[in-house]
Amino acid sequence: MDWNRVSPVYPVADVAAAIEWYGRVLGFEPQLVNPPGDAVPVYAVLHRDAVWVHLLRLDEAPYGLRAPVQAQFWITSDLDELFRRVELHGARILQRPGDRPWGHRDFMIADPDGNVVWVTRPIL
Repeated sequence: MDWNRVSPVYPVADVAAAIEWYGRVLGFEPQLVNPPGDAVPVYAVLHRDAVWVHLLRLDEAPYGLRAPVQAQFWITSDLDELFRRVELHGARILQRPGDRPWGHRDFMIADPDGNVVWVTRPIL
């Protein structure tokens, strides 16, 4: 058995607002919005490159899932460029970019619901 992908589920108060934030700040595109059309969304799947993020309206979240949820996203390059983008768009910075002693460069931001997006790349 090989595990080959993880897709974090972030509980959010307003799925439509979260779709807009993840698109503007991090460049994610909606692939599925439920319900479709003009209805108020309760669930969405966003995509960028090989990464998927699920957004679930907080009052629909099972098993007591609540924000903040933290997920680590691995990228291969341009970490500092991405950080400049998130900073430009006013994301709440939890940890500025830095080289870590375990061989990674990373930063952390929070979405409007307090969910943590941890962006990491190996130091080459």
